[in-house]
Amino acid sequence: MRLGVISVLSLFLLILTATVPPVVPTGVYRTAAQYRRQQPAPACSDVRLSDKRGSLVVTQQRGPARLKTLVPLDSVWGYVNGNGRSYRLYRGEEFQIQQADTLSIYSFQHLSHGPYQPSTGSYFFSRGLNGMIFPLTQKNLRLAYEASNPAFVEAIKDLGFTQSLSDYDVAAGSFRVVKLYRSTLGK
Repeated sequence: MRLGVISVLSLFLLILTATVPPVVPTGVYRTAAQYRRQQPAPACSDVRLSDKRGSLVVTQQRGPARLKTLVPLDSVWGYVNGNGRSYRLYRGEEFQIQQADTLSIYSFQHLSHGPYQPSTGSYFFSRGLNGMIFPLTQKNLRLAYEASNPAFVEAIKDLGFTQSLSDYDVAAGSFRVVKLYRSTLGK
């Protein structure tokens, strides 16, 4: 009887942990490799871009005290904030990582400057996690991949008017453009 209860509890815990994604600790990534391993260093309670845009403000909880440290941007690849959102820093701007892949997708939030102007978002891409970041347009993708993957360049030309490069396929868990890229590798 007791062994049966333990087996049922073990099975329940296995199912529960299999469906819950791991929590990424808040902190700073010095390299793309740290981001891939989801191991920020230092781990902390909060990270934000400084108002002066020259550093990150890293907050660490030390008992009842909160210690704030400034980390220079030139020593940082990216960070994950207290909300679990990961960002890559590139040329003094923060790009939210949407999909990290051989073709990585980012978003950038343009803040409004007037009371009736909504905030707008734009999508960007890079070749891998260390490549230069460009706006996600057919022209930029063609320039980046024309020599290395002509089949991909042809595939994005065939997108219809109702299809966007930034469309996200929930069932596949991927952006349309990344799926297209993967499907053309080796052709």
